[in-house]
Amino acid sequence: MTRKLVHSLAILGLMFLAGQGQVLMAQSAPAATGIINAPFGARPGFLGPLGLKTGARQKTGSHMDASALGLTTQKVYQFRTVDFPAATSSQLYDFADGIAGGYYAFGSGSQTAFYFKGITNHTVKVPGATSSAVYGVNATGHMVGGFDDTNGSRIHGFLYDGTTFVTLDDPAAVYGTNAIGINDAGVIVGTYDVGEIPHGFEYVNGNYSNFDCPNSAGTNATGINSSGQVVGFCWYNSTYHGFLLSNNGYTAIDFPQAALTYLYGINDAGAMAGTFQDPAGHFHGFTYSDGVFNQVDVQGGTTDTFLIRIKNNGAVVGFAYDSLGEPHGLIGH
Repeated sequence: MTRKLVHSLAILGLMFLAGQGQVLMAQSAPAATGIINAPFGARPGFLGPLGLKTGARQKTGSHMDASALGLTTQKVYQFRTVDFPAATSSQLYDFADGIAGGYYAFGSGSQTAFYFKGITNHTVKVPGATSSAVYGVNATGHMVGGFDDTNGSRIHGFLYDGTTFVTLDDPAAVYGTNAIGINDAGVIVGTYDVGEIPHGFEYVNGNYSNFDCPNSAGTNATGINSSGQVVGFCWYNSTYHGFLLSNNGYTAIDFPQAALTYLYGINDAGAMAGTFQDPAGHFHGFTYSDGVFNQVDVQGGTTDTFLIRIKNNGAVVGFAYDSLGEPHGLIGH
């Protein structure tokens, strides 16, 4: 296993051509429900907090067009890009309390946590970190994320209130812990690993509760709302499937006809956001609410779109990649 911190739902280093503050258009389409009831199956391998192995983006055909398949109609979203100045890579994972959090990098350099507030970008200087990322932000401005330690041998989660850092290490972890989602009450969810297999955890008032999708060989917990509903993705039947954990019950969720589905965020109304890969290897964002999926693709020279969060006001957060393979952060309405 590589002990290098994974900072994206793709550890691929792709990007999207745009300047900070530019307004972009995205086509989105509601699709038929993809709820499935298959049992969670088996597969080894700890892939990090948000997903893919290097080299996973292999294109074998044209983009999936849900509308052309007769599954959808279209509507338009507008996105604002958020890029750390002069960085060649900027990815956003959450937005709340006027704060957008993620990571930036220059060329092949280390990934560094940052947040954007108002008109200013701020580097998050995590003590002892060689690389870092902010993954979650709540309504009080508290941020969670992950970082590599100084010898590169272990991954740690962190909680940051703007002044003070708290390091988060699940006692069951072998290689590391990543804090990925935080709700407005301060409850944190994330992923830790044992023997290179990811498992989900919930952290409340200093206490860790660990959990796994039934019969799966990998569980990644990525988001939690104020009702305590948790979303994420698990490995079974030789691919990734999103899941919703609500009232101690698991529901698997797949975007229709997707090769794999990553579920990342859930708001207080139960609307969800995530990313799916189509059979040709392209990535698309989606939202899911009231039994309807909406595919979301940023138009205008982009190759892949990733959604991570959907907020209570309907705003979405993520990033997209340009033809040069460079990612740019997005906040959409």
